[in-house]
Amino acid sequence: IAATPRPSWVIHTISDIFFNGTIDGLVEDLVSFNALPKGSKVNSFSIKGNVAKIDLSEEFGKGVNEARTSELMIVGSLANTIIKYYNVEFVELTVKGEILETGLALYDSPIPFQAQISLYKYSFCFFGISRKHINIFLFFFFF
Repeated sequence: IAATPRPSWVIHTISDIFFNGTIDGLVEDLVSFNALPKGSKVNSFSIKGNVAKIDLSEEFGKGVNEARTSELMIVGSLANTIIKYYNVEFVELTVKGEILETGLALYDSPIPFQAQISLYKYSFCFFGISRKHINIFLFFFFF
């Protein structure tokens, strides 16, 4: 039985982004910070009850598919950002109106808050602090 490797040390940094208060502005700034795939755009966004529904451009879908091991981090980070900023419990994610399906997952059900998003090299967690300000927490794990 192989043991799970433990990080020999961890670096934790915090970066801030400011945006115009719209979902389009939020996604644009996350793209500019390289937290979401380049070219990602919002096609539509709505909130019904405790669920936010976001439909993103084809560039987001392609970028997530190409990301492979960081796919769950990208999707989870986007979901966490929307959940915290808009005070909802779930995010439904589509790309060009279709359910996102990748080599790792089928996103056919609402995504809850991802309490721990961690992969081998790094992890992003986005938490809304004020209406136009978000802290980005980056954790780098070295093995």
